[in-house]
Amino acid sequence: MNLIIGYGNPYRRDDGFGWRVIETLKAEPPLDTEFIETIQLMPEMAEDISHASKVVFVDATIEGTPGEIHVEKVHVEHRPPLNYTHYVAPQELLMMAELLYGHKPEACLITVTGEDFDLGEGLTAGVERAVPEAVEVIRGLIAEG
Repeated sequence: MNLIIGYGNPYRRDDGFGWRVIETLKAEPPLDTEFIETIQLMPEMAEDISHASKVVFVDATIEGTPGEIHVEKVHVEHRPPLNYTHYVAPQELLMMAELLYGHKPEACLITVTGEDFDLGEGLTAGVERAVPEAVEVIRGLIAEG
C-alpha cells in the first residue's frame, strides 16, 4: 500500500498545497493508495506509515522561488526520542514507525515554495500552477513500485 500525506493549513492560503494535491489525486486515485489530509504531522501517524510500502509527504515551504517544486528522499535519523508536543518531522515519523512497528517504508517529501501564508482560502496562482506537476511527480514515484 502507498500512503500520501498532505499536510498544512488550508485556511492559510499556500499552506493548503498538500490538501489541494490530495484533492486532485483523489479524482483519479493511483491503485493501492491511501490518503491522509492533516493540519500537522502527529506521532499517531507512525502506525499508518508502518503499514505502507511507500510514503509521500506533501507540504509547502517558504524556501525557494514561489511555485517551485522540490523533491527529496526522507531518511531516518537515529537519535534518542524527543518529547513530541507540537511538531513532528517526516524523518521522525519514519523513525517511530521503524522503532515501534518494525517497518520503515521508502519515503519522500514533495514541497512547493509558497508565496502567501496569511489567513485566507485558495492557493496563489503560482502555487496552483504547481499542483499538476506535483501530482505527476507523485504518480511517477508510485509507478516506480
